[in-house]
Amino acid sequence: MNDYCVFILTHGRPDKILTDKTLRKCGYTGEIFYVVDDEDKTQGRYRERYGEKVCIFEKKEMADKIDEANNFDNRKVIVHARNYCFDLAQKLGYRYFIELDDDYYGLEYKYPDSVGDVNVKNMDIIFNLIFNYYKSANFASICLSQNGDFIGGVDNGKGQYRFNKRKCMNSFFCSTERRFWFTGSINEDVNTYTTLASRGLLFYTIPFVAINQKDTQKQKGGMSDIYLTNGTYIKSFTTVMMQPSSVKVSMMNARHKRLHHSIKWINTVPCIIREDYKKPDNIIWYDRWTMKELLALIVGLSILAFAYWQIRPQVMEKPVPNVIDRLFSEEPEPEIIVPIKFKRCPKRYKYFCN
Repeated sequence: MNDYCVFILTHGRPDKILTDKTLRKCGYTGEIFYVVDDEDKTQGRYRERYGEKVCIFEKKEMADKIDEANNFDNRKVIVHARNYCFDLAQKLGYRYFIELDDDYYGLEYKYPDSVGDVNVKNMDIIFNLIFNYYKSANFASICLSQNGDFIGGVDNGKGQYRFNKRKCMNSFFCSTERRFWFTGSINEDVNTYTTLASRGLLFYTIPFVAINQKDTQKQKGGMSDIYLTNGTYIKSFTTVMMQPSSVKVSMMNARHKRLHHSIKWINTVPCIIREDYKKPDNIIWYDRWTMKELLALIVGLSILAFAYWQIRPQVMEKPVPNVIDRLFSEEPEPEIIVPIKFKRCPKRYKYFCN
């Protein structure tokens, strides 16, 4: 039995879930649970279709625990389900879990030297390898890449992946022992990985496998309603509001231009300094000293300090006058008169020669 399970977060699509079929087609044989909120009017149809695998939670209760970043009171969003999965996994006895959306129609391998689409057929092995890596590293979460990450090609021309790997969106590999909170009712994944990464938490995207999913605003259910209501304006500005020091909005150059968040990573996450900038070992003098040498130095300095404090009172009893003391002394210095001797007394000095 695996120590992890898959949660498919869904709303209003009991008959149109694609992710479970895609996972089975790609070779996943483990447990799948469907996370549905109590405000979903189709929860009965979920029960009829998936039975005990449907997990229903109280959405308003979870909304009161998190920062939704607005006062719209519109809970047709996924952030509540994302946070609930940590509690659900613990309740079901799983230490690790994967959060997936309900609209994935494909999982593909992505390599710089690959040509065309290479579909995954061994998802069990892929999940096990990712979780082995996740367990050995101190990541808050890891995710799969998205097909849109490779627009322009997988290779950047230098045999490297072209997209930024510090983000974490859409699919989340998590642990109940590394809990974090998703924030913001919309754009919750970007809000979370920018704000928490700025505080030192690690998020990462695995580039070797990419998910393909339906266009959000062209489907019924899910988060399409709130995207159609507010567009991408509020979505993008929510992250700017939460991380104004490193996130701004810009126009996305797609077929239909729209506002989208733009992240300046050097201002968002702590950076690793290259080894080239490490100081040489001979600069770090204290690394070369043994404990005995340090103790001998401390004892020697202590003896010198003690001797100084013992001699100091005797010096103060007979202070040596200095130039400054003489300048500011109230007692005038005695005048020294040097007698003048003349061989012959000039007339003008006759009063002095007698």
